[in-house]
This record gives sequence, structure tokens and C-alpha cells, in this order.
Amino acid sequence: MSSNRIIVFDLDDTLYQEADFVSSGFMHIAACIRIPECHHQLIRWWQEGKDAFEELINHYRLHIDKNDLLSIYRYQQPDISLFQDVRNVLQMLSANNTIGLITDGRKLTQWNKIKASGLTEYIEPDNIIISEEFGYLKPAKEPYKFFMDKYPNAYYCYVGDNLSKDFVAPNQLGWDSICLIDHGNNIFKQDFEQCPKSHLPRKTTTRFSEIINLIGDGEVVV
Repeated sequence: MSSNRIIVFDLDDTLYQEADFVSSGFMHIAACIRIPECHHQLIRWWQEGKDAFEELINHYRLHIDKNDLLSIYRYQQPDISLFQDVRNVLQMLSANNTIGLITDGRKLTQWNKIKASGLTEYIEPDNIIISEEFGYLKPAKEPYKFFMDKYPNAYYCYVGDNLSKDFVAPNQLGWDSICLIDHGNNIFKQDFEQCPKSHLPRKTTTRFSEIINLIGDGEVVV
């Protein structure tokens, strides 16, 4: 395997299931307000597309500001973990390749996810790009150009899930791109039929373990 390969991943719903973060946040809220049984109600309201925090306040007649609940949710120490196949792939790739991360979100929230899931075991902190910290949201090219500037004349590949923003810049910059197919649990649903061609990944897979075989042998993008 070529050592001149830069494999960059999305975080939410790619390396872990974002619904687990949602559930963990609701557990933290339930513990903070000392109503343990509301965890399942929060999940049900959220799944129904309702404002779960508003529903909670109204249902229990709570004297609490919605923004306080939101802060508990956003800045929790989440109970999330990587699936074993994700760990296996990252372990194999990190042995002979440079691994990176590009994720949209708040600095503290995303770092809490990264630390809780143990991602720094495979990814150097200097190769982790968080939008609030970096100053650009996907689909901007700048986060991807960061890796091209840092590791010039390499093979670049982005692995993600969100058709609206994950693959636009990689496609424009000549990167390889792999989409992990949603099994029905992702926050943002995938619609390949309605997706513009410019947003489509070069490759797709239903299994994270297949990513190893889909990554190129080191085609250089100059």
C-alpha cells in the first residue's frame, strides 16, 4: 500500500451513528432534570420530527430555558463508540497512510465526540478539521485544500455519507470519493435519484469494511 495516500473521513453517520449521540444527549438531559423516564419520550418526539425540548418543557411544565437544555445536549460527554469494523479499517489504514477528518459542527461538541470515540488513536489532532475552528463549512473547498497543501502530490480520498455536501469539493478537486450507504439510521437521508451529478460520490459501499478495497493505489492529484 502506498504511503503517499491521504484518506480523509467525515465524522457524523460515517465513523459512528449520530443517532447514538442524540440518544446520549437525551440521557444527559433526563439525568440533569431528574426525570429518567423522559429519555424515551424525547426520542419519540425527535423521531416524530417535533421540537423535543419544547415538548419536554410543556409536557412536564418545567421552569427551565430551552437554551439550557440545548447546552446540556451540545456539550455533553457523549456515550458513543466506533463499531468494530470501523476500528479495524482505521487501524489498517493508519499503519501505512495519512488519515484525516473533516467535520462540520461546534468545536467543543465535535471534540467531545472525537475523544469519546477514541479517534485520536488513528488520526493526528493536526489532521482534524472542525468547521467552527477552521472557519469553513462543507461543501467549501478550503478544508480539503488544507490536506492538499500539507501533503502535496498525493492520492486523496474522502469517505462520507451526506450527498448534499460531502463530495462536492472532492469531486471538483479531483479526489477519489466513497459514500457509505445509509441503512435507514442516518440523520440526513440519502436520495441518489434526486442528487445532482456533481454531488455524487465516485464509489459507494454498504459495508465499512469494503472501504479498504475501494481506496485507490495511489493515483496522484497535482
